[in-house]
Amino acid sequence: MIEKILVVARREVQAWIDHDFYHLPPEGPWSLISIWNDLALMTFPNIAKVTERGCNDTLSLEFADLTHEYEDMKLFNEHHAERIIAFIDKVNKTDTKTLVVHCAAGVCRSGATGLFACRYLKLDETEFRKENPYISPNMLVLQTLNNVSGMNSDYTDFWQKRFDSWIVDKGEIF
Repeated sequence: MIEKILVVARREVQAWIDHDFYHLPPEGPWSLISIWNDLALMTFPNIAKVTERGCNDTLSLEFADLTHEYEDMKLFNEHHAERIIAFIDKVNKTDTKTLVVHCAAGVCRSGATGLFACRYLKLDETEFRKENPYISPNMLVLQTLNNVSGMNSDYTDFWQKRFDSWIVDKGEIF
């Protein structure tokens, strides 16, 4: 059963794969959701390497860190959400203790996925925020996961206000 969710950058998982001496992955059995846009990290050799390091299962998904359509980039959709929810349900029935979620920076896409998993599994959100202080969840990912799962969307208000204030402060539009 999942007890902890860890949101990390791609480089962290890459270091777990490439270096035996580097900061090790979580202790005990863990599972991984790998989110990428340009190049998949969870190739067959890399899956074998994380398996050697205690990873029970992996899910690899391709989608961009966007909230609106842009050129030919893949936008997060309901199919992605269904796969994430099914994966969480599956690994939560195993001896997986930690769910690791990564994207390029470990901030937006993985932050939204990790926050959703925390709420979906009814884990302590205060502890999740302490463990993952740098997340700024992608609102499309968070809201789509929420809608597909049928969870109450009230909890997204905090993150939407934070996102909106950041856009105003930075003068940026996504």
